Amino acid sequence: MKHFKEFEEKAYSFINDGDNYIIFNDGKAIRCNINEDEVELEVDNYIDSFDVCKKKRTDVEEEILSKAHFNNYVHIKKDINLKLIYLNDDEAYLNFSYVFKRGVKANLTHIFLSCQKDCKVLRDYNLNDECEVMNNTFNNYENKVCEYNNYYLDDKAKLYINDLNINEVESENISNVYLYSEKASAYVSNSCINASSKLQKNNYNIYHDEKKTKSELVGYGVVLNDSTLNMDTCGYIKRGAKNANMHQTSKGIILDTYSVMQACPLLYIDEFDCMASHGASIGAISEEDVYYLMSRGLSRYDAEKLIVYGFFNPYLSKINDEKILAYIQEVIAKKLEMR
Repeated sequence: MKHFKEFEEKAYSFINDGDNYIIFNDGKAIRCNINEDEVELEVDNYIDSFDVCKKKRTDVEEEILSKAHFNNYVHIKKDINLKLIYLNDDEAYLNFSYVFKRGVKANLTHIFLSCQKDCKVLRDYNLNDECEVMNNTFNNYENKVCEYNNYYLDDKAKLYINDLNINEVESENISNVYLYSEKASAYVSNSCINASSKLQKNNYNIYHDEKKTKSELVGYGVVLNDSTLNMDTCGYIKRGAKNANMHQTSKGIILDTYSVMQACPLLYIDEFDCMASHGASIGAISEEDVYYLMSRGLSRYDAEKLIVYGFFNPYLSKINDEKILAYIQEVIAKKLEMR
């Protein structure tokens, strides 16, 4: 907790009176305001959802599971809005499990406020039958991080993922969504700014393992300052997953000559009776769009800024907390000023 005092004021600046929250430091819950009837918080309890999905974990995930000093188990039992704030001073491995009771409606906001050490992070989310979960995540890592997020959806579970990554150095974010029961659905919005001059990867995989499952994925990327951004997405429809419905789109803006963005939407389909589509568009800011805005009285700089900011409206429009929204907008502005 050696850096907690440094960030304590900032952490609490996101919290309003009466808010439900948990603050983690070095993989441990050190501050919280939760009702045990709504949220059960344990350390070193663990449920391996991979057993349910019959999936094999990656070597990196196995490494995290074996070397993390703590596993935080968060069981959400009633409808709730919950803020989760993370700081890391010394741990090289962090592990979190979130389980949502049947029928729960939850809105989670994750903010990784400070990471003082290179680390690997694993977060598992288990949505039981008929859950509806909105998962907002804002990552602004200042050290190298490899992050795995796994989402497991049971019957009729509905998941909304709203991610924004603005990391300062090399990073890798792998997210997997497993629709392993009928009528499970996932709606993913992934946004990223890479101004680090390093390689950053933000890759998403969605697995349709059962009938009548549905997914929509949209990725938004902005790259500048001689950086490289990889935003590959993969969609899988298993044989027998009839009436599965999957759509993926990636959009990117490159703001300088030497930056690079790659967006490869890939579909692996083993079932005829399904619907699937994908697409990607990457390029510089449209001169036609700039000209149109300038014809309405904006300067070129303001016109370009407005177009770029439009890429983040899908993320920002889902952040209802004014304090968190103001903080994220400030970080976005600082990154885009690096042009």
